[in-house]
Amino acid sequence: KKFSKNNNNIHFSKSVSHELLVQFIKSANVGLCIIEKISLSDYYCLPNKFFEFAFANLHILASDFPDMKRLINTYSLGSYITPNYNSLIKKIKFFENHRNKIKIKKKTCRFRMELTVQNTYGWIQKNNLKIGLTLIK
Repeated sequence: KKFSKNNNNIHFSKSVSHELLVQFIKSANVGLCIIEKISLSDYYCLPNKFFEFAFANLHILASDFPDMKRLINTYSLGSYITPNYNSLIKKIKFFENHRNKIKIKKKTCRFRMELTVQNTYGWIQKNNLKIGLTLIK
């Protein structure tokens, strides 16, 4: 909260309902999905936030853990870093200097997610993902 008062690019808001979440986060440039490796469960996680960022058409910056890394590489959903302070600061500075490249990647993200839904996932999963994709139109 303190940082949001002194920085116009940091926003602190009240909770947002699940139905409005994807629409709400669409205005961001990057979705951070940085997880610390405290346990194997963390190392092999795929947080809901990761998919919410994808549905919102955001460039995802995630920890370089196997499953998140695989999805980012397979569907060009963003980039990944070793989850530490220095790596995060370096990547944020990169984003500040390359805003246009990130916007171009955001445009291709939705197309790649739609192809994933149509060609990869089963019927039940496809319908669940389409619900998420419908929210970002």
